[in-house]
Amino acid sequence: MLIEAVERRIRFRLRTGQEVTLRPGVPTELPDSAARQLLKQAAGKVRLVEAARAETLIEPAAPHARPVYWDNADGKRCGPAVPEFRAKTGSGDQERFWVLVTYAGMARWIRSDRLRSARR
Repeated sequence: MLIEAVERRIRFRLRTGQEVTLRPGVPTELPDSAARQLLKQAAGKVRLVEAARAETLIEPAAPHARPVYWDNADGKRCGPAVPEFRAKTGSGDQERFWVLVTYAGMARWIRSDRLRSARR
């Protein structure tokens, strides 16, 4: 469940021993049982946040899409690979754009902020 503090920051400890801080306007994902318990104990200080319905759109890439390069998680430049599909996930501040390529025999989703113009 997503919950957030209503007016001011609230700090509490889960049964697992993990300490969690809730802030106003910052939805935080908690296990359902912990969220329900906190909603009971801190009634009026925390609230349930409705998760925005995140649309996911996936469509084929342009037929003659140019090859792309990207930086992987280790900072290594990869590519070239021709995009097969493109996608959009989320909305608003959580909106992200992706391309799907086949590289080194594996399908890979690449987030748009990782794309680069050419090989180093």
